[in-house]
Amino acid sequence: MVKIIFLHPDLGVGGAERLVLDAGLAFKSKGHDVIYYTNHHDPSHCFAETMNGTFPVNVVGDWIPRSIFGRFRAACAYARMVFAAIYLAWYEKKKNLKLALFALEQLKNMVDETEWERVHLIIAGGFDPINLENMEHFIELTDLTAELDLEEKVTFMKSPRDLEKVSLLYNCKALIYTPSNEHFGIVPLEAMYYSKPVIAVNSGGPTETIVNEVTGFLCEPTSESFAKAMFTLMTDPELCRKLGEAGRKRFDTKFSFEAFTNQIDGILTRERQIISEARAIEYEKKHK
Repeated sequence: MVKIIFLHPDLGVGGAERLVLDAGLAFKSKGHDVIYYTNHHDPSHCFAETMNGTFPVNVVGDWIPRSIFGRFRAACAYARMVFAAIYLAWYEKKKNLKLALFALEQLKNMVDETEWERVHLIIAGGFDPINLENMEHFIELTDLTAELDLEEKVTFMKSPRDLEKVSLLYNCKALIYTPSNEHFGIVPLEAMYYSKPVIAVNSGGPTETIVNEVTGFLCEPTSESFAKAMFTLMTDPELCRKLGEAGRKRFDTKFSFEAFTNQIDGILTRERQIISEARAIEYEKKHK
């Protein structure tokens, strides 16, 4: 058994948080002891594993402010991380959610009235009420929705709970994933698990998880490209079903928890072996 400590600046409900928790679950399933240290943990804004006793969570440095009179945010964030390191180190603009709204506007011009009646976009994302960017961007998105005359076709959900997210993935026809140059990304995998095709930007993490025209569509980050993919899935239900099924098969083969657990435990085992060999070599040198 190995004692494993995760350091994370804010154990909220984002994709990065989901990844480190899944890594912890994988290690725990192999008998390792897992602990989390974080600068901030809000019981009303977190994943269940950090609240139900699955993992011990230790909060350090939360008393350090996020900013000083609205300034020095980077310095304060650095101070919080340094404190954590010493102690032992969503609705966001970069997600480009506006792309989904502009694509929906394009789609409106590509379908007839009967087809348009069937269309509805749900934008669900992590929302931290103390994060100024989250607040400002949410207002920008709702204003843009009104400007594009899409208010009846768009629903915004803030920080959906696990059961709500499962319901959304189970009942939707497809997932739209708009960030460019994103990291690996958990959300497309969640959609694939529920046999839903994914429309994403052809860069970053999605290029590793999505097979273009097999499990979904990899598009240019333009409203025209996304609208075209949305139109294809909307007007061809059989293709939509096939892409979703292919996505589930790819998930089971490449990205299931069992596969993830075996891979991450394999990495840990190899690292332990390397350390043991290095210590043995050092010991031999000292005792020659």
